[in-house]
Order: sequence, then C-alpha cells, then structure tokens
Amino acid sequence: GEITKGKIFELMPFENELVVVTISKDSLNRLINYLNRVGGQPVSGVKVKFTSTGQDIKYKYRKNDKSLNTTYKILTSDYLANGGDNMTFFLNPINYEKVGIKLRNAIIQYCEEQHAQGKQLTGKIEGRIVYE
Repeated sequence: GEITKGKIFELMPFENELVVVTISKDSLNRLINYLNRVGGQPVSGVKVKFTSTGQDIKYKYRKNDKSLNTTYKILTSDYLANGGDNMTFFLNPINYEKVGIKLRNAIIQYCEEQHAQGKQLTGKIEGRIVYE
C-alpha cells in the first residue's frame, strides 16, 4: 500500500535517535546469541546461520570479514544502545556517537529520496538470518 508520513509515525511513534556504537567482538558474539534467543531482529551487514540445536552458530560480518576485526561499528537507536529490549551487549561500548537524526526521520528521508528518484520500495527476503 501507500507509504505516508502518518503511517511512518504510526510505525515509529517514539523519539528514538540514531547512534553508532563501537563494540568488541565479545559484544558482537553476545548480540548474535541474542538474535538466536529472540528469533531474530532487523539486521544489515551480517549473515547468521543457526542450527536447530543452537550450539553451532556461524556468522559473517560484512562480505569480506576475515574475523580479524576486534571492534565493530553498529548503527542502532539510542533506546537499544542504552540496553532497551534487554540488549545489554550494547552497554559500556568502546565508543558511543550520536548521529543527530531521529530514526523515524531517517526512514522518512529514505522514502522521500527513493520516491524522488522514481524508485518503488519493495520488500524481499535476503536470508540474513537463517535457521537450519
């Protein structure tokens, strides 16, 4: 259906701000385990494969990650970065940077830019989180 600012406000009624948190590899592992426990979350830049036992978890952060990174930058909302929804792995980050834009406004801006370019917004399953 049609995407309107009103519908985006219904979807995102909160005043959440975008932030970039830099976290350790241990915190990233805790984030991945959290995804398994809660059945997934919207993610980008990572592909995760969970087995039915939950014991063998494989993930790839970005396309060319050779697991040499010791820190990871994550764009998220200030609500989640401050431990909301039990995301305690974001607490005490290596770095916390405010972006200066509300999440809702970023969504509106993206939709407006796509519309101005004549692009239609479509959803697709990309297999970022897979359960086997």
